[in-house]
Formats: sequence, C-alpha cells, structure tokens
Amino acid sequence: MHDIEAALNALEVAVEQAGEGHYGPRRYIDKDQRCIVGDAWYRLGVPSEALRSLGVEKIEDLHKEGILPFPMTLGAVVVYRAAQKAQDANLTWGQALDAAIRTASRYLTLMPTALILKAQEELVTT
Repeated sequence: MHDIEAALNALEVAVEQAGEGHYGPRRYIDKDQRCIVGDAWYRLGVPSEALRSLGVEKIEDLHKEGILPFPMTLGAVVVYRAAQKAQDANLTWGQALDAAIRTASRYLTLMPTALILKAQEELVTT
C-alpha cells in the first residue's frame, strides 16, 4: 500500500521535475497544468481523466468519501494534505514539499516506538 515514504518520494519527484520555485493550480489538473499532488499521482500512473474527475476536492474529503485514485495509508493522506494545503496557500512546490516532510516527521513522532520497530522488523522478514 502507498505509505508515507512513497508519498514523500512521489512529491520529491514532482518537485525535481518542475523545480522548487514552481507554482501549480489548485485543481488536481487544469488544462495541462497539475497541482503538486496531481502531478505526483500522474507520475505514479493516475490518468489525466481520473485527476480531472477529482476537481478541487481536498484529499481528506476524497479519503472520507472513499474515492482516492489508489489505496494509500492514512499517513500518506496526511503528507499529501500538507503539500496540498501549502500549495493552496500560494507557496512554491519546494515549500510544499518541505511542509510535507515536516508533517511526516510530526506524524511519525506520534506513533509509539514499539509499533515503528515492529513494522521495520516485519519489513525485514518479508
């Protein structure tokens, strides 16, 4: 399942391709321009038509309604929301990525250490 790490990686690729100073529209896709989250998802294989159908809905609403374009963890939703919120505040994609990284760090500090260690252990044994 698409998790925090995958979300951060997807956002990082989007920023690398567009540039840290890039600004995008508030829609997942508007004509040929995509927002930072829409661009990340497009690069992961979500078709433009699927992005267009999402309009301007916030990612947490897509999650709540069960209409995300692919399965992802709540952590990934939180990371994408941070990037989306920063971009919607008219920040650059580089700043949006920084906001997503800070949010991921805060999100992970909320998790008990034992849970994180167990998850890492399971990754190693699978």
